[in-house]
Amino acid sequence: MELRRRAADMWATGVRWSRKQRWAVAFFGASLLILGVILIILGPVSWFVAGRTVERLSGKDRADAINTVRQTLLAAIAGATVFASLAYTARTYLLSRRGQVTERFRTAVENLASDKLEVRLGSIYSLEHLLAESAVDHVAVVKVLAGFVRNSTHRGAIRDPAALPEERNGLQTAPDWGVELSADIQAAMEALARRPKRQEPRRVELRHANLAGLSLRHFEFESPPRLEWIFLTSADLRRADLRGVHMKRTILNNADMCYAWHRRCAM
Repeated sequence: MELRRRAADMWATGVRWSRKQRWAVAFFGASLLILGVILIILGPVSWFVAGRTVERLSGKDRADAINTVRQTLLAAIAGATVFASLAYTARTYLLSRRGQVTERFRTAVENLASDKLEVRLGSIYSLEHLLAESAVDHVAVVKVLAGFVRNSTHRGAIRDPAALPEERNGLQTAPDWGVELSADIQAAMEALARRPKRQEPRRVELRHANLAGLSLRHFEFESPPRLEWIFLTSADLRRADLRGVHMKRTILNNADMCYAWHRRCAM
């Protein structure tokens, strides 16, 4: 046992020494490389850049001219090094920021499934912040918010899609005045109505969503709320307050807007 312990200690010591030696060799090699590069710059490269004009000079004039060329080359190399360092730092910052955005997005999506209303609201507002900050994640965030609204309010398949809204909902009592959406669905719809104007490849999917009592009044927003470029086919918008909402290119086929307030709506 004692022999094994000593052998292990000797092996560990050898590993530590070998690592130190490797670092020493690497440092020495890097130093030689840098010294060699400097000598090449001060020697052949400087004479090559100076050209035949300096070769024709003699004495002090020749020395001053070649020194000027060397100083210019060294300054250029120093500037290039600084530029490369800045580029590397910028790349590192962008990668780090992208990682932070991805982590925030993942956490927000996970929190949408929470059974606590406060956690879901925080998740929705976090996604809205990402939507404002990151154009790259625009489509993904919009899809997540729309999917949350759609899956939380979906009324199921409609037996007769061709039927008029009043025929489909004839047996359902219209919601009373003052009835509001749940706070998380309302917050998600407000986030969608405030989303930045960017190119979106497809309409936002909100078909069959139950949005009865939705309130998106223009005077409660800094700019008119936008429900543009959205599928609201067969959606329930009864008692919805949509005063001043922009709804250009939004499809409202068979949407039930009974008792909805849409004065000054931009269609």
